[in-house]
Amino acid sequence: MSKLAHIGVVVTDVERSKKFYTDFCGCEPGKRIQDDRYILQYLDAGGQTIILLQLLTGDPEAPRRCGVHDHIAFQVQDIDSAVDKLRSAAVKLQMENPKVEIIGAKIFYFFGPDGERLEYVQDIV
Repeated sequence: MSKLAHIGVVVTDVERSKKFYTDFCGCEPGKRIQDDRYILQYLDAGGQTIILLQLLTGDPEAPRRCGVHDHIAFQVQDIDSAVDKLRSAAVKLQMENPKVEIIGAKIFYFFGPDGERLEYVQDIV
């Protein structure tokens, strides 16, 4: 493996999730592909790709559920301001306040529109 190609996240409403990831995670919308089975919305997350996948019919290949992964982490410059923005928009939070973690960074967990666990990470200087 040479590099991460993308992260795929199954969602129930691709437009709602696109707005959330744009507003709260700093992602930039990219191309959108749709056929009779799927809607794929590409997002640029600082040079990494997230693909939001909305299933339009049952998936014959394997059962897929929304929010199945441990978490996706987004680097932020000011974690306290980013968390304040989440609070003001009534986003569901997993933690009360950011905390310093063993990795040497401040972290904060919250949830996306389909219950997917997301994280803000701010390096400690």
